[in-house]
Amino acid sequence: MPLSAAMEARLAARRSTATQRIKRGDSIFDGTDYPRDWDGFIGQKAAKEHLKAAVASAVHRQTRLDHTLLASGLQGIGKTTLAHILSYQVGAGMVSISGPVTVEEARPILMSLSDGDVVFWDEFHLAVAGNRNRADWVLPVLTGDGLLTSAGAEAIPDVSFVAATTDVGKLPLTVTSRFMCKPKIVSYTDEEAGTLVRNLSDRMGICVEPAEEPLIARAANNNPRDMRMILTACRDVAYTGDYSLRKAFAWAGLSYDGIPTVAQEMLLLLLTAKDNTMSIDSIAVSLGEPGPLRHYEQVLMQKGYTTVTGRGRKLTDDGLLRAEQLIQERES
Repeated sequence: MPLSAAMEARLAARRSTATQRIKRGDSIFDGTDYPRDWDGFIGQKAAKEHLKAAVASAVHRQTRLDHTLLASGLQGIGKTTLAHILSYQVGAGMVSISGPVTVEEARPILMSLSDGDVVFWDEFHLAVAGNRNRADWVLPVLTGDGLLTSAGAEAIPDVSFVAATTDVGKLPLTVTSRFMCKPKIVSYTDEEAGTLVRNLSDRMGICVEPAEEPLIARAANNNPRDMRMILTACRDVAYTGDYSLRKAFAWAGLSYDGIPTVAQEMLLLLLTAKDNTMSIDSIAVSLGEPGPLRHYEQVLMQKGYTTVTGRGRKLTDDGLLRAEQLIQERES
């Protein structure tokens, strides 16, 4: 059935918008301060080796890059930066999407691309959040069967999907198994984190003392995104005329040892709860937090401050001590 003139006009407009999103060459890095090569990206040695080999293989075979899954439960660890470098190094155009994308939204984007281009899909696990049928179109695209629309199968350019996720468990195996390249992404070492702080401060034009670099890395839990947040706070605190790292950490919503403000409140709630134990639902209600607490739980458990029991979340001995210290720190 032919499309109406109005529908054709709307699709043409969406194709035009999609085309404007495509970045090629140096424009891939527009609006970012990301490094353009592998050497400029600190850490992730194993992941970089894997990705460099994937690029070399694709270039040698004169074919598109294999579909690549960048999965890590840690936020802000560099997945987006790696995706940009990967697209640049393979010489492809890149378009970015995020979260749930319907087949109607995907069609003009995909049709605007060329063979070998890269679709960077951030928050990929949200593609199926609440409704797995929403992403039914993804699997045929990944397997090379084209785009399945209500009008039937439609041929599309042979593009690569580079997907980033912090919750790969929400994705069906039928989808994740189609990603042939799955580099292992890990936490940064203390040495790498110190270098990251130094490089970030240089790129952001922010002066910090060498002695402050490991302190910032620690407060950021060696996480690049949190380092950037702290450095931004350092810059702004300097304008108050009363510069201190402690104030910068507070403005960034972190303690000196990397406990986010919400996680601090969780510790204090558990400190006053019966048997230092409370269900996660009760914690959420008490805090009045609209979003999920998974990230904050992860931080506390990684630091050994909380554990999960049949009755809910419970303070460990170390957690009890840290919660008591928090009270003293707030009073000082």
